[in-house]
Amino acid sequence: MNPASQSSIPPEIHALLGSLRRRIRRYVALTGLGIVCVVCGVLFWFSLGIDAAWFSISLLELPRWVRAGFVLVAGAATLFTFLVYVVLRLSGRFGMKDLALVLERRFPELNDGLITAVEMASDPENEHTELTTSMLNRTVAQAADTSQTLDAHAVFERRPLRRTIIAASTMAASLVVLGVTNAQAVQRWYRAFVRQDDVYWNRETALIARVVVQPGDHVRDFVLARGELVCKHPRGADFSLIIETPNTTRPNGAEWKRPQRVRLDVTRGDGSRSRVYLPPSRDETFRYGIAQLQDSINIHIRGGDYASRRPYRVVVVDPPRVSHVDLECDYPQYTGLNQTDARQLRMHGAQASLPVGTTFRLNVVCNKELAGFRLRSDRFELAGTRSSGTITMLADADNPQREIDFGTATTHDRLQVGKRDFSVQFLLDRIAEGKPRSASVPPPGPIRLEPDSTLNVYLEDTDGIVAASPVRLVINGTPDNPPTIHSELRGIGRTITRKAVIPVAGVVEDDYGIAKARFDFRVNDETAWRARPLRRPPHSRPRRLDLRRAEDELFELFEVLPLDLTVGKKLTLTVYAEDGDNLHGPNAAHGEMHSFTIVSNEELLSILFAREINLRRRFEQIIEELEDIREDLVLQRSRLSDTTDAETDLVRAVAACAATALNGIRKGANETASIEDGFRGIRDEFVNNRVLATEIVERVGTSIVVPLQQIIADDFPEVDRRLGLFKLATDRGSDPSNPIRASVQSLEILLSRMRQILDKMEDLQKIHEIFTFLKGIIDEQQGLIDATKSIEIRRLKERLKGLE
Repeated sequence: MNPASQSSIPPEIHALLGSLRRRIRRYVALTGLGIVCVVCGVLFWFSLGIDAAWFSISLLELPRWVRAGFVLVAGAATLFTFLVYVVLRLSGRFGMKDLALVLERRFPELNDGLITAVEMASDPENEHTELTTSMLNRTVAQAADTSQTLDAHAVFERRPLRRTIIAASTMAASLVVLGVTNAQAVQRWYRAFVRQDDVYWNRETALIARVVVQPGDHVRDFVLARGELVCKHPRGADFSLIIETPNTTRPNGAEWKRPQRVRLDVTRGDGSRSRVYLPPSRDETFRYGIAQLQDSINIHIRGGDYASRRPYRVVVVDPPRVSHVDLECDYPQYTGLNQTDARQLRMHGAQASLPVGTTFRLNVVCNKELAGFRLRSDRFELAGTRSSGTITMLADADNPQREIDFGTATTHDRLQVGKRDFSVQFLLDRIAEGKPRSASVPPPGPIRLEPDSTLNVYLEDTDGIVAASPVRLVINGTPDNPPTIHSELRGIGRTITRKAVIPVAGVVEDDYGIAKARFDFRVNDETAWRARPLRRPPHSRPRRLDLRRAEDELFELFEVLPLDLTVGKKLTLTVYAEDGDNLHGPNAAHGEMHSFTIVSNEELLSILFAREINLRRRFEQIIEELEDIREDLVLQRSRLSDTTDAETDLVRAVAACAATALNGIRKGANETASIEDGFRGIRDEFVNNRVLATEIVERVGTSIVVPLQQIIADDFPEVDRRLGLFKLATDRGSDPSNPIRASVQSLEILLSRMRQILDKMEDLQKIHEIFTFLKGIIDEQQGLIDATKSIEIRRLKERLKGLE
């Protein structure tokens, strides 16, 4: 409508329509804003109720994404309500005709005059007759007069507006009352939906869960990682969870309340679930444990008005362990081991033995990446990481505890630490008495390690897992022992002549080589040893030295004659050897001490003759025992030939005879061998003592020793074989006549040869008697000489007294 048209409307009507327009806009605005307030209040109470209901069920805050989503939805709903009920309604165009129609419908007394006035004003160019125009003007005038008496408020239906205002007021009042009576709830809603805090409920109970790890009952906290509280635990170790209330106070200053019990919801790796209720323990904490945990678990904790927002996740990982241990050894030079493959050793167990004085690098390789390690002995504790290393000398009665910094471990000679391995350089040696423990760590050198030390290795990986028990490594120190000497005499006794040669056989052994070997001897009560070299001394430090003069002479000889010993002197002889230890030695040792007495040739012959007599008597006894066996065999043979029936007693007697004869012949063979050895020893002693008794030596050798060797090698085995056949026949129950006859024949041959040897022994006795007789004459002559000398000395003394 143009201004010209509007100006044609009477002012009264124009004022009425303008007032109606303003009132309509105010009505729409109030109604729309009331609806918006109601929507906001509903959304507030809805969110507050949902949050409270969720907390009563779960004891948790609504997830942030739920709250953020609700805020977005609520904002969209509020904006939508405002646009629909306020903006869109207020943006509508209220024309004069529309307003006039509203008034016409509400006030019938206008009698369409108002609408007529508006239409005339809207169409001024329409031509009317004079009568029509007069009538229209009169109608407009009447409408103008009537409009002055109209109340524009009556147009509106006030009940909807009243309801909206009441609802909005009620909602606002409820919020005011809530804010006054429970400001904490409003604040909680503000923190939850406006500030979007993770925690906004004011609880009376709070719980903290920690894990008790071994060794040492250390307490470890859960770490937040990817929305979960994670703690890594070694596989197969006992799991122990401790739950307690915080030591801090609540925001209002009160102390946290301790729940009567705590509920754990445990979810295992295989999907199985379990629920556990924990009462408080004596220390007012709640404890939960699983023996030998193998799989990862999730734990939700509830107690009082507290519930864990995130699961406590226990991730099971392999614990750190030692894969293998290698030793790089640098042995003492004198051992000669550095030229062998023994420098690189792998410990196939928890123990290794090294020579004392060895410098070695202990290389420990682990199954996973390490954060650090500790190496502890009874004297020190070494701690190392990839960036540093320290060694702590443990305190004792004489030394306080002391810590030594190694500096950068990755470049240090004594300590090197890698991702999955570390190595430490040691010197296996003893610390001298009186030196402080700090001598174990000389500044430029390796760490000194006492022999037979136990090293406890504690590993910690990058997961923070410490091995529950240490790896025990025992490094034994093998001391360089003195050489071992085994010596024995060959063909010589404890009584010797002054011209004797002493054959000494045996072997000298040492772990790392023999540097020196010789004879040591002393005479009578001498305290110092006198040395005499061997014919074949050690060369190039052999580990074994046989005492031999040549390949066919399996002994060394010690000459007694150069000592010019007189009868009655005592000679002590031994073998001396020492090794090449130039660190703590050399280590020396003596072998068996062989003591000798110097006697005259005659006395030695007398001793040897006495031994021959004893051997002959033993030999005679053996012959008698064999003759008894032969007589028993002959008796059983005759009994077998006199009867044809197999009598039980006869069978038993024959079987007993066979067993007795076989045992007897074997006993006789052993004793005959002993007698042969005795005569051979007598012959050797004659030779080694250099006694001029050639005839006796030849007789003993050719007439006794050689025949004895023959019957031992031939005749005794033959008799044993025949008797074995005889016994076999009796065991089988067959006719033993022929085996017993053959046994008697072979036994008679043996006895015949033994009697011949006995005759030679008796001939030798006659020679002995001659020598004994001559020795008696010599002794008597010596006695007369001594008596004559005594008489002459006495007479000479008497003459000297007469002259005085």
